[in-house]
Amino acid sequence: ALNYHLHRIAKTNSPNCPHCDIMGQQTKETVKHYLLECPAYRKERFNLRRKMGWEGSSLQHLLSNEKSIPEPEVLQFIGSTK
Repeated sequence: ALNYHLHRIAKTNSPNCPHCDIMGQQTKETVKHYLLECPAYRKERFNLRRKMGWEGSSLQHLLSNEKSIPEPEVLQFIGSTK
């Protein structure tokens, strides 16, 4: 789970991304940050964009499609970051 959402329900002390906190950045760990911005997942994001093309850069496309299920590439990204 992502810290921003866990913090909102009092399940973690900080809403910030633990990877970015280490680097001195105080960035909230949101879905957008996790999928599109966090430098800790640069390699995994590169692979995601290589497989999906421009659609791998769109949060809207990553999270929704006509089938209402995540794209297989998104599931691979999540699996490779845990």
